[in-house]
Amino acid sequence: MSGVLKSSVSRWRGLILAAWAAALGGILIAGRYALFIRAPLWPLLLASVIILGLFLVSMFLRPSHGGGRISSGAWVRGAMLLLPVLYMGTLLSGAAASGLNSFALQKRSLGLGSGSDSLPFGGGSDSAATDSGGTMNIGYIARNLTKLNGSHVITEGRVWMDPSLASGQMVIFRFVVVCCAADAMPVEAIVKSPATARCKNDDWVRVEGTLRVETQQGQPVPVIDADQITPIAAPEEPYLSPYQF
Repeated sequence: MSGVLKSSVSRWRGLILAAWAAALGGILIAGRYALFIRAPLWPLLLASVIILGLFLVSMFLRPSHGGGRISSGAWVRGAMLLLPVLYMGTLLSGAAASGLNSFALQKRSLGLGSGSDSLPFGGGSDSAATDSGGTMNIGYIARNLTKLNGSHVITEGRVWMDPSLASGQMVIFRFVVVCCAADAMPVEAIVKSPATARCKNDDWVRVEGTLRVETQQGQPVPVIDADQITPIAAPEEPYLSPYQF
């Protein structure tokens, strides 16, 4: 007998490869990959599952190496490699299953005015900024504050009930992802309306109202005086692409 079936060290390595292949394949089949990479990049995820599968096959076919007991160092290295697999399991249920949320926003935000009119990405056409229902993505709003000041806007985002804001105010946000969640950057706007009292952290809402620009701490901040706030289901692709605005 050869390879993974003959060596305890090889079995440990095979278990790690199998765990990664199963985890990546699971989130690919379940469609949860869009929570941490841009959805159009799914072929790369599929390729990684295939490559891991080929590694496993090669371990069965090659002669045995690394026999004997597994060293403590190998246990530690293997456990470290399995930690991301445990995280991927949380993408199927629990808090992480909804993607980057208000907790991530608080860790990554550079301030409400940081993205206004000067985002270091973008370049999409005006037609790409709105969908057939007239909804304008919040990234386009943040990038074009001066042009849109005073306009009626409809946009969608997640809720953060920022405790530093006055009553009747909240923040809506989306994350812009170039490749994966590691490079995600939030775009935000303040919403003012008595109806914000009915919202809670991480709700998805559609906001309709008048956009205006306020200056806070020397930075222009998008503020929407909302006429209507409507709860919505989370979109299939929760993150924005920098090419959308």
